[in-house]
Amino acid sequence: MCQANNFINPATMVDHVVAHRLRFAKTIEELKIAQKLFCDEKNWQPLYTQHHNTTKQRMEKGNKGYGCDENGMPGNPNSHWYQQNK
Repeated sequence: MCQANNFINPATMVDHVVAHRLRFAKTIEELKIAQKLFCDEKNWQPLYTQHHNTTKQRMEKGNKGYGCDENGMPGNPNSHWYQQNK
């Protein structure tokens, strides 16, 4: 994520490429899948803490990390900021 934005920051944590959702598992089967994702080293990526705690979290929650344009308006066309125009 840093390189995509022309920054160089050290990776300070291990992130899961596909979110494991351990805390949301409600069945034994969901728990097994979540544990497998959590422990699978192929599902790990080094990530800078700031990107993990902001951009990546937004992406996992559905915002897809759109960010804002030069005027401060959200890049996500489904943002609540645009709802008044609908």
